[in-house]
Amino acid sequence: MKRYTFLLENRQSFKMNFKLTDKISDVKAQISYAHFVSKQQLALFHRNEELADHWTLEECAINGYCTTISVFKRRGVPVAGA
Repeated sequence: MKRYTFLLENRQSFKMNFKLTDKISDVKAQISYAHFVSKQQLALFHRNEELADHWTLEECAINGYCTTISVFKRRGVPVAGA
């Protein structure tokens, strides 16, 4: 379980603890900012802003409180021009 701080499109930051069920390397280094696509889906954008992973969340909150988020699905978004 790790805590990360994300910056939303509206510049509000929020912190959350979450447990990944999908293995990805060095999440903290790769992710630049995030925003909610819908109530149950958080889009995590990589620092190069070309590749985004959409994570479906079991639960989520952006009210500034740390919450435990269980990520149970991952859907890759194709890189533009690839």
